[in-house]
Amino acid sequence: MRQLLIKGVPFIWKQTHCDELDKIKSILGRAESLGFYDPKDETLLVTDASPIGVGCILIQVKNSVSRAVYCASKSLAVHERKYCQTEKECYAIVWAMEKLHIYMENGSFSSLIVNHYNTFSIGLNPNHQQGLSDGF
Repeated sequence: MRQLLIKGVPFIWKQTHCDELDKIKSILGRAESLGFYDPKDETLLVTDASPIGVGCILIQVKNSVSRAVYCASKSLAVHERKYCQTEKECYAIVWAMEKLHIYMENGSFSSLIVNHYNTFSIGLNPNHQQGLSDGF
């Protein structure tokens, strides 16, 4: 499906794209991948930034199973799009933590996950080995 987003490539929707979209909807709609917030479960925050927006996913882990609890995204304003990528990644972290602070105040928040190698390392929970980790 990503080839439809390449600049200069004509947008032609095919049956394979329908199949891929149906698979994505099926995965996201299953109870195994979504969950309700439980203050007793380990909580992870995943953030990311692109040239035009930022996003976050609040994930909880229970019995070694990860479930998405909250997803959000925001388009960047014209002046924010001028930030360098590292600044956008840091902005995504601040924006997500401000947006989801109510979920992180109970002490179950243990990790911040980013996929930008230049984002600095911070310790979020002294009891957790890795405060900030790279990659998805």
